[in-house]
Amino acid sequence: MEPNRLALICIVAWVLAVVLSFVHPYYASPAGGEVVMGVNLIAIWLGWQVGALMFAVALLIVRLTRAEEMWVPLRFLSFAPIGATLLAGGALLFVFVSAV
Repeated sequence: MEPNRLALICIVAWVLAVVLSFVHPYYASPAGGEVVMGVNLIAIWLGWQVGALMFAVALLIVRLTRAEEMWVPLRFLSFAPIGATLLAGGALLFVFVSAV
């Protein structure tokens, strides 16, 4: 498959997974007992985020291995998903560490 099409598919799939990670828990009902009520919502969010991370890593691999064949705008856009994922992960780590 040509790298431009593969990069576009990965970008669209990443955006879809990130959007669904915030929309899907809104429509899911909390399940569990008294103590663990709503933990499934966190698991749903985390599952979509892991899926988005997989698409971001796949896009980074495409970018690093076949960059010379890609359109110039896609070369720069291909770093956005992994950059956003690392930035969000760093922010969550900062919040976690500062809360402890």
